[in-house]
Amino acid sequence: MTEKMPCAHCGVMFARAKKFCTKRCNGAARYAEQARSRRAADPEKMPCAHCGVVFEFTPSNKASNKRKFCASRCRLAACRASNPDKCERERAWREANRESIRARQRALRKANHERVREVHLSWREANREKLRERSRAYGAANPDKRAASQSKRRALKRNATVPLTLEEEARERAIYAESARNEGWEVDHIKPLAKGGLHHPDNLVAIPGTLNRQKNAQYWPDLHALQ
Repeated sequence: MTEKMPCAHCGVMFARAKKFCTKRCNGAARYAEQARSRRAADPEKMPCAHCGVVFEFTPSNKASNKRKFCASRCRLAACRASNPDKCERERAWREANRESIRARQRALRKANHERVREVHLSWREANREKLRERSRAYGAANPDKRAASQSKRRALKRNATVPLTLEEEARERAIYAESARNEGWEVDHIKPLAKGGLHHPDNLVAIPGTLNRQKNAQYWPDLHALQ
């Protein structure tokens, strides 16, 4: 009878005179060893081929030796400049498959929740000042999107959000864009969140800021007529 031994990667007992039970475990172990060596190596610096920002890369990673861009947004911008047709096809495909892409991303995040959370927290901790500067610049350039984000954040705290379809998301963006086009206007919940209203396009309206403050947390069903 063949003696069983544990796999060096997953620990499963198997009856083979090898170190790993499957090729998948063999490849995973090699990848883990390469990752450890990359973390141990000293990073080098080079300028981004698109924006010129100096970034660090690990010389032990063969893929990093060919890396030219500091971030994916720079890589995409360079791709749009050099291959506009290819980027247009990719954009059209993403637009046509937006729901399936989101579903796949949600499934991946759910399956790797702890790992994703750990990576995000460590990156945010290391780039706190960079995030603050980016947030200020984004808010100044996109007041409607900033207002929408803050409003949704308040709704999430009150558990007053519902899943939106693509059409409803477009309607919500249009309402906040209308508010940004008119100076002094704000987006208000017709039925306030404090009184059970939902953060939904059917419950949102762009009105002058003075009228919004006069309404405060009251429920005015005929608010559309008072714009």
